Formats: sequence, structure tokens, C-alpha cells
Amino acid sequence: MFVSDSINPAIKWGFGTTDLFHIVRHPKCARATAKMIYWRGSPVETLAKGAKLSAWGRETRSLLKEIERGMRSGKFQNVKIAYNPQKDLGLGKAAWERARKTVPDYMLAP
Repeated sequence: MFVSDSINPAIKWGFGTTDLFHIVRHPKCARATAKMIYWRGSPVETLAKGAKLSAWGRETRSLLKEIERGMRSGKFQNVKIAYNPQKDLGLGKAAWERARKTVPDYMLAP
């Protein structure tokens, strides 16, 4: 099973999204892993209406949308590990309020 702690730290956003797509498409991808990838993809900026995105930004948006679809459909395994974007990313109150206006409710809960 893929859980957040098992993701290779060498996989970085700067190398593109190919490896990240492979992870979220794996049948054993955990919800926590998918959420971590989602939040580290800067959904507030990437999914904002009218955002002008580079090719890399469009790839990232596609990845984030795929994760949202997977969350809605129950694709990702629920394991005993949770992912809390507020704690991981150190989101303050104002940043969290912006996120609440942009990302779906099911992506906000740990």
C-alpha cells in the first residue's frame, strides 16, 4: 500500500507530474497519500478560476482534478494514517479560509 511515509522523497514537483500520476493511479494508493500530493500541488492557486497557468501548471491542475475525482468515487484506500494540510503546510487562518473557498469540502478534512 502507498502511504505518505513511503513516498520517495526524491520525487519532487520540479520533475513534473508523471511519477505523481503513477502514484495516484495505483490501486493501493492511500487517501492520505493522494491528499498530500493534492495539497502540495497548491490547489488554491492552481484551481483558481481564471488562473493563467504554464504547461506545468496545467499538468498539475489535471493531476489535482484526477485526485478530486478519485476522492469523490472512493478510489483511494482509507488507512490508519491521515493527512492534515494545515499542519503539513503550516496554513494560517487566512490561508485556510482561502482554501475553503477554492477546494471541495471533501479535500479539507484530514
